[in-house]
Amino acid sequence: DATSEVPPVPADAKWVDVLVVDKATAKPIADADACWADGTEWAPLAKLPPAERFGLARNRERLAQRFGRHGRSDREGRLRVNLGANGAQLYARAGSRFGEVWLNVEELEPRVRRVLLEDDASLRVRVVDAADRPVADVSLSLENYDPARTRPINLGGELQTDADGLATFEHVQSR
Repeated sequence: DATSEVPPVPADAKWVDVLVVDKATAKPIADADACWADGTEWAPLAKLPPAERFGLARNRERLAQRFGRHGRSDREGRLRVNLGANGAQLYARAGSRFGEVWLNVEELEPRVRRVLLEDDASLRVRVVDAADRPVADVSLSLENYDPARTRPINLGGELQTDADGLATFEHVQSR
């Protein structure tokens, strides 16, 4: 079963301490649930049927939830995360709060990294035709521009509408 094929953490893995913090109060958050992608998630993903593989590859958080590593912050809000060859993408949540952060392997000086959790927000889109009927399989992306407005920044990946013409962009508050 591909869902159980997460390899063990290598003996020479690089580790980093992450402090899970409430963005509004700057207070640590105990018992936050976290998952992260360190690069090992791609091997079990490759063994899935194409349609399932494509859907997971487009949603890195779900990919990390299924094939990545998992942990919980301790009572002081600390979490220990192993990094892959290039780093790790960390996703954390506590109640209705969510946050994510890229942990770069190049920045390994001894300091505690932070992931800031804030109230989670989603954007739900419904696509209809001229007769107000839902349209399925429409490709959508959500973009913003960098401060200089020189290039678009993809905010939610590319989604496709379902049979009801619906698609939901998740975690738009942090994008």
